[in-house]
Amino acid sequence: MMSRWGLLRYFLKGSKRLFAAGIAFSALTTLFNLVNPKIIAFTVDSVLGDKPVRAPGFVLRLLSSVGGVGFLRENLWAVALAVVGLAALSA
Repeated sequence: MMSRWGLLRYFLKGSKRLFAAGIAFSALTTLFNLVNPKIIAFTVDSVLGDKPVRAPGFVLRLLSSVGGVGFLRENLWAVALAVVGLAALSA
């Protein structure tokens, strides 16, 4: 009788890289699915509304590199493109 780990190694023989890739892509899909609602909430609260931007530093730097909230207010298509792009990546 094999142990659980031995049985797992037996069934994954020759497929370990594919299994690891499957786990990595599953994690990326989950990440993309978590980010999309945050983009929509930011757009409704800070771009369309008047709530101050509260985000991590790298997000603030990315936001300022595209022109800030004012740019996004004038070009809502950019936010829509980001949402559609992330949805496509998660699919």
